[in-house]
Amino acid sequence: MRTTIAACALLAALAAGGASHAQGSGLTASQRAAAFDAADADHDGVLTPDEFLNTPRGRAPNNPIVNWLATDKNQDGVVTRQEFIEPMIGEDLAAPPQTPPPPPPKGPPPGR
Repeated sequence: MRTTIAACALLAALAAGGASHAQGSGLTASQRAAAFDAADADHDGVLTPDEFLNTPRGRAPNNPIVNWLATDKNQDGVVTRQEFIEPMIGEDLAAPPQTPPPPPPKGPPPGR
């Protein structure tokens, strides 16, 4: 029931234009902690759906409701600091940039 209410509140906020700024993910744990602290307007240690919209996950170009449901792991209608800091599936899992392979040697292949 609380999840349904939270999802409805999130939908209402989106309809009102609450998530107009898209921002990518891929934040480190310390960056997620800072984002949580900045979004926790009343400093009660949890994010409501309205506060969640002020985070990178809430403003992500994909569906913020899906992000909310994935972040609120125990589905109690609020997101704790610990729930927010833990990466979602696919977050922080990208391989580091790799060095491109060297160009092929110039001239005929060896042995010809």
